Amino acid sequence: MLMNRTDHPSRRDANASAKSGPTIISADLAVVGNISSGGEVQLEGKVLGDVHCSHLTIGPGGRVEGDVFAERVAVFGEIAGKVSARAVLVTATGRVDGGLIVENLTVEPGGHFEGHCARGEFSAASFAPEAGQSVLVQAAE
Repeated sequence: MLMNRTDHPSRRDANASAKSGPTIISADLAVVGNISSGGEVQLEGKVLGDVHCSHLTIGPGGRVEGDVFAERVAVFGEIAGKVSARAVLVTATGRVDGGLIVENLTVEPGGHFEGHCARGEFSAASFAPEAGQSVLVQAAE
């Protein structure tokens, strides 16, 4: 059997993970503990802990009570904690209470940011997820 470059098993696995969709934390879910993902996380519920991922979108009802480490962060909901990111967008419905270390910050009219902001420069390794973290997941009340 002949295999071309894309048929090699290790390449198929890499291609599949690159094309996978976001991890979605729904509105009725509360996560107690840290979240670590190499991909995109869409948060509609609550996280009581730190979030490490490549791209984080916090929906209008979503909330993070902890620190965020991501390449890109879009805030339609709330963050109470420090954010370290290459780019942060605080939308008209978004609220960030805490410190920011960011290369590119955008706050739309109506968006809320309160805290200290510093310009930072990051490498791709800055946002690498940490291994061995445990997470307790429970339904929100």
